[in-house]
Amino acid sequence: MFVLVDDLTGKKFGRLTVMSFAGTTPRRHALWTCLCKCGRIKVVRGNALTNGITKSCGCLASELAAERSKARARARRVACAF
Repeated sequence: MFVLVDDLTGKKFGRLTVMSFAGTTPRRHALWTCLCKCGRIKVVRGNALTNGITKSCGCLASELAAERSKARARARRVACAF
């Protein structure tokens, strides 16, 4: 049985750029090889890309967590100064 797949090659989704088709899962979901802005390569399901579920290789979540941590630390320093 064949699976019809939209060609996502060259398209950008968040920080990921689709490089090539990587096959399908056992449940016939399309998999795509993507290059992240940070340089990592990640294989992602096509529907996760098109629905906005996956936006990076994980580097975005790490950066956002670091920013939240810094903001909390600044807030604590300000609160302790009074």
